Amino acid sequence: MKLTNWRLDSDDIMKKVILIVDIENTFILAKRII
Repeated sequence: MKLTNWRLDSDDIMKKVILIVDIENTFILAKRII
């Protein structure tokens, strides 16, 4: 149970990290265009 819970938590963290990286990349691209 604990292992599966941790695995789900880590997946959520990874998704959030990927989302944050995507947002940062979008801002960098927007700055280059502007």
